[in-house]
Amino acid sequence: MMAYLIEAVYLLELERQERRDAAAVAQQWWKPFQYRLAHELVDERDGSVFGAIFERDHHVDAAGRPSPSGAPSAVVAFRGTLLRAPTIRRDVEDELRLLARNSLRGSARLSRALQALRATIDRFGSENVCVCGHSLGAGFARQVGRMLMA
Repeated sequence: MMAYLIEAVYLLELERQERRDAAAVAQQWWKPFQYRLAHELVDERDGSVFGAIFERDHHVDAAGRPSPSGAPSAVVAFRGTLLRAPTIRRDVEDELRLLARNSLRGSARLSRALQALRATIDRFGSENVCVCGHSLGAGFARQVGRMLMA
């Protein structure tokens, strides 16, 4: 399920770049798991979507089945590097930062990611929140987790 939500974050950004209705296309990746897009994490410098917060829809699905028990109430998901304009510059900067220092400190996106995770945990409790990412996104997930534990 986490892989699907990460894929949704990629699609949110790719569809934004194509100036299409990103949520309409990307929702195919979260709706089957009874989640909804609560918030996009956006890099204010270039408007790119680098993460998203998904919240579990506590209603029943179209077949009348309740939301799965044991699933997290919220998921904070981060995408990896996209080698396309306009995100390539910011993504590669963060990728190089991660490779060179094994840390994302200094990334403009890191503070936004940490703020989003803290707010989500405050709302749902740490036992009900999952953080995930792919590639560079996994670096963000790991870094914000470390920062919360410190």
